[in-house]
Order: sequence, then C-alpha cells, then structure tokens
Amino acid sequence: MAYIRRRETSAGSLSTALVEAYRDDQGRPRQRLLANLHGEPDVLRALVKAVRRFTDMQEFIKQQRVVAAEGDHDAKLVARYFAKLDAKLKAIEREIEVLSAHCTASDDDIRAATGEHQQALKDAEADMLGALLHKSDAAAKLRRLRR
Repeated sequence: MAYIRRRETSAGSLSTALVEAYRDDQGRPRQRLLANLHGEPDVLRALVKAVRRFTDMQEFIKQQRVVAAEGDHDAKLVARYFAKLDAKLKAIEREIEVLSAHCTASDDDIRAATGEHQQALKDAEADMLGALLHKSDAAAKLRRLRR
C-alpha cells in the first residue's frame, strides 16, 4: 500500500515522498521509495510538477543540441553530456509513470492543477523580477524618468 511520507529536513524544508510499505524476508516492516514528490503535498501536484519538468527538460535538450551543432566541440564530451541529459529525462519519465499509476484525480482535476501550477510559476517569476528591480538602480532610474 502506497502512502505519502512527510518529514522536515535538517535545513528546515519539507520533504515528501511516495512510499510503499512491505515486509522483508524476516517479516520486518520496511518502506520502499516509489517517487520523490519534491515537497508537494499530494500525488496530483507532484505529477503536474513532474510533467512540467519533463517538458522543460525536453526543450532544454533541443536548445543544447542546436548549440552543440553550431559549435566545434569534442564529440566524446558532447556525447557524454547528452547521455547524462537523456538519463535525467528517462528518470523524470519513470517518475511520471509511477505518479500516474498512483494518481486518482480526474482529467478535470489534472487540468485545474496544471493551471494553478502555471499561475504559481508566473507569480514567482513576477515576485523575483520585482525583488531584483527593487534591489537594483533600475527602479530609481525608472522613477526619475517618469517624473
């Protein structure tokens, strides 16, 4: 039976994981890690986040292939680099498969969670940009220009 294990890390952040309880050969209770939920409170939100990471990684690999094709690079290094990227992509894909198997949400719930995640990303980007503007001289320059 799979369930979500929550714990606080030594750094103070929340760690969540989808684990399965079982008994080993000696009959002792054990836990098997099925998927890391990356701090998300439930399987649905972790699935949406994993799908987003998967599409972002695919896009990144496409961009890197264009850059690699344009430049004069060592073929062995390039091959190793893309092998690592492909391995990361496969790991995310396996994570999505596990999360999908344990997600009981409807398609409408998944679409709603996807929209919430995209909005949260936009809000975080806007907050970060605002903080950068506040720290830089750009905000003061903009105020002077508007006067």
